[in-house]
Amino acid sequence: MQAARRASAALSSVKSRKSPACITSFYFLKSSKKKVSPFIVWIRGMTVKEAMMQCLFHKKRAANLVSALLRKAQDNAEETLKVSRDRLVVASSLVKIAACKKEIRFVGRGRIHIHRRPYVHISVKVKEATQAELTAIEEYQANKKKEQNIKQHLETWAYENKDAVSFQVAQKLKQLDESRIRQTKAKFERERQERQADALLNGMAPRRLDELPLRKIRVDEGLMMKRYGPIFRKPVSYNLKEFFKTAEPVRQLPKE
Repeated sequence: MQAARRASAALSSVKSRKSPACITSFYFLKSSKKKVSPFIVWIRGMTVKEAMMQCLFHKKRAANLVSALLRKAQDNAEETLKVSRDRLVVASSLVKIAACKKEIRFVGRGRIHIHRRPYVHISVKVKEATQAELTAIEEYQANKKKEQNIKQHLETWAYENKDAVSFQVAQKLKQLDESRIRQTKAKFERERQERQADALLNGMAPRRLDELPLRKIRVDEGLMMKRYGPIFRKPVSYNLKEFFKTAEPVRQLPKE
């Protein structure tokens, strides 16, 4: 985390510094923005040397285009800015959609289709970094590679020992399911008790007397008098079980 913060601060200082920069562009490359954008975004903040190394061993064709652009930017910066190749950093990179080229494709029944082939413009801006900034960026890149290697090693180990891993995962999922079931049951029981308490407070009798809570609940006296009339002669705090045993049921309206 600290290495990432130091690298971010170093890159911000490189971008904000008013030092000469070298901008190199390639125009009308036969590719699409969808294919080139991941590499353009990926190399931002890297050293030019590291970015070229990463693109060199990538299998995508767009990586070759970006690698050629970085090589050209490196040569231009060394020639115009008179700086060392090893201290160059990719300050920013950009990809734009160019005008597409229309081609005719002949199909059956004497018809033709217009095929639009995409083209793009790509450009990078490289700057010279100080030794401290370069060290921070390289340290962050090394830590990132180390994390990726550890993740890849764990994935390989999990694949080779998939029986043991699957058993452990199944046990863990079973524990999670049991815990989730317990929490759900407790939640439903709590909601049921809340509904019963609300029903009792509103003067509505429950379906069964055994569902009544044993504790004494404070009920609105005016509401109970209005609903039960002269039957309600008990104090405000009382045992509802005993009350509903003696109270008359609420009259039902006749059905039409």
